[in-house]
Amino acid sequence: MNPRSVLSLWRERWGKASTAGLKVPYARGKPNVIIKRLVNASFWSSAILSGVATVLCLAALVFVVTVRYPVHDQVIISAVLLGISVFLNRYSGTWITLLLGGFSTLVALRYADWRVTETLSPELGPDFLLGFGLLAAEAYLFLLFGLRFLRGVWAMRCPPLPMPEDARQVPIVDVMLLCHGKSLEELRGPVIDILALDWPKNKLKIHLVDERLRPDVAALASAVGAHYDAQEPGHAGMAGGIRYGMSKSYSEVVVLLDGDFRAGKDLLKTTVPWFTRNYKLAATMTPHHPLAPEPDEDVLALCGEAHAGQCAIVRRAMMEEAGTMEPAFDQQAEETALIFHRLNYGTAYLCKNVPADAYTDAMPGLSVLPSPFSYVVLTGKRWLASMIAMLEFYFPLARLLFFTAPAAYLLQDVELVRATPAALASYAIPHYLQGYLAHGRAQGPKRLGIFTDLKEGLVALYLLIPTAISVVRTAVSRPGKREAGTPRPGLPFSARRGAAYALLIGLNLAAFAAGLLRLDGMPPADADMALAYLAWSGCNLLLLASLMAVAFEAREIRIHAQAIRRMPLMMRMPLGRTVSCTTLNFPSTTLDIELPGALSARTGSALRIAIFHGYRELAVEATVLSCDEHLLRVAIDPKAHADYLAFAEAVMARGDNWPKWLPGREADRLVPAWATNGILAFLIGIVDFGTNPVQTMKTWPGLAKKLRFWKKDES
Repeated sequence: MNPRSVLSLWRERWGKASTAGLKVPYARGKPNVIIKRLVNASFWSSAILSGVATVLCLAALVFVVTVRYPVHDQVIISAVLLGISVFLNRYSGTWITLLLGGFSTLVALRYADWRVTETLSPELGPDFLLGFGLLAAEAYLFLLFGLRFLRGVWAMRCPPLPMPEDARQVPIVDVMLLCHGKSLEELRGPVIDILALDWPKNKLKIHLVDERLRPDVAALASAVGAHYDAQEPGHAGMAGGIRYGMSKSYSEVVVLLDGDFRAGKDLLKTTVPWFTRNYKLAATMTPHHPLAPEPDEDVLALCGEAHAGQCAIVRRAMMEEAGTMEPAFDQQAEETALIFHRLNYGTAYLCKNVPADAYTDAMPGLSVLPSPFSYVVLTGKRWLASMIAMLEFYFPLARLLFFTAPAAYLLQDVELVRATPAALASYAIPHYLQGYLAHGRAQGPKRLGIFTDLKEGLVALYLLIPTAISVVRTAVSRPGKREAGTPRPGLPFSARRGAAYALLIGLNLAAFAAGLLRLDGMPPADADMALAYLAWSGCNLLLLASLMAVAFEAREIRIHAQAIRRMPLMMRMPLGRTVSCTTLNFPSTTLDIELPGALSARTGSALRIAIFHGYRELAVEATVLSCDEHLLRVAIDPKAHADYLAFAEAVMARGDNWPKWLPGREADRLVPAWATNGILAFLIGIVDFGTNPVQTMKTWPGLAKKLRFWKKDES
């Protein structure tokens, strides 16, 4: 939890616009050209010159890290280096990212050397032990964020790219479902999934490719508006089906799906934009697809859990260039990817459901793993991911040290950092800012402008204050009464966790109060350091209040999500009978329905269901996927997905019975609206009085009546 997270939650709570629309893409300019020329310079090919340059750079690094400057000079040098970093941060490129990482490492090493040599107590005692513990926590965070930075520089797995802004640049895609060896019942589910693909309908063509003519499959294709292509003699087998299907289509990008592959709705949005960005990409395949080389265990670990069925997204022109479209092509299917590599084209594996930070650089879900790659790179990436996972296990200990460190000074007068506030700020602030710039390079292909980013940071810090006030007010007033009949399962927010938050808040409150009492009568030098620790303790209190509030909020969300899984439902059977049921997994689009008794429904038949929530009702069409004695599984009609998901959002929306710890809608305004309006009205009144005093005085309430009464007395 950090101030930016609180700001994001507050914006989501009140429907405020996020900063995504304010981000701009990284530019390309002269710094990219200069760095490219430097990297490609011919003298790097000489081992002697490269060795000499390496030795000189290491010697310069040691000198720069260990040299000491007065505080004034340190501020100037840090400001110049920070200005260079801010300028370079506008430009794209891996080498610029590495350069910013180098600047961050340089400043961090200077800070670490200063902390080790000048800020620790020379005597072995409480000051040294606690100060060394704080230094170890700082070194741990530097190592953790440094490893995360290295992992993000050359990402092994590539997250989805955004769709082209111009609709004309969205490619037309042919989706081919290979029906070989699959019955009609087995094909219904994959066909429904294809219809639900999130892709412009005028850019999507569906083909059902069959090994022989089957009237029932042809009827299914006709019902969903797909092309039905039955193989002709000479196109036997799966490879022949692929060649025959591609001969019947004309799109540049072709999606080849096995008859049992269940495509998620984001399949095309995850993979196809990479074909528009990378013109050397020939194919993206699941690891066990016949067109892909057999993967080893390292690749399987990166790709996550196995797919049900196989999928390949290929580029038609490169398939033709590789010769795989020719009937005389007699290579093994798995050699197709090797042919692409020999032609200097790339392939990629389609990865699925890998937890974040396990063996991946992407968020959970579908992503792309470029291939080929060397064993050394793969092993290094796995080691890096394992180290990060191990370090993150100890993150709560480092956070605990930072939450309790100011109390040691304010309550027991333990000097954790033996330095003046000015010296500490001159080393620590550049260290933080350089790290922030380097870390921000891994947040996506776009960035916030420097002034927008600064404004967002200040608003996020300010928002901690009204958030803490709202938390206290909510705790005192005890709101959040639960609606009657709402189930309340076990409390995920345990008493032990609540006691831990209460202990940390009480410790920081005691430290803050003790520090305020000690300020009176302190020498000026000690008072400056005490003020720094007081500010640290105050920030801890604000963050702890937000952490506790978010923990309570997470509990309410889990309870609410669990409660709405079971929704009342009315279902009209094919013969017209209406049955009252209950959902088991709302709001999934593949809905499990608990039946009141033993009912039967034919697989593939159409039903009409109505879901109720309070006074709201949603009626949609659905298709039966399977039917047990007391359990019916249906798929919501793809045409009704938008209405169904909108209804689900309304059901899951925040109600009046939710905790009200987040501040109000206008909490980001430093001056309340009523004060701003009053000040503006007062200033406008002064300007009006100065320009036309007589007319202004006549409009004042009661003044005109008094003037008329005075004139009457005069007469």
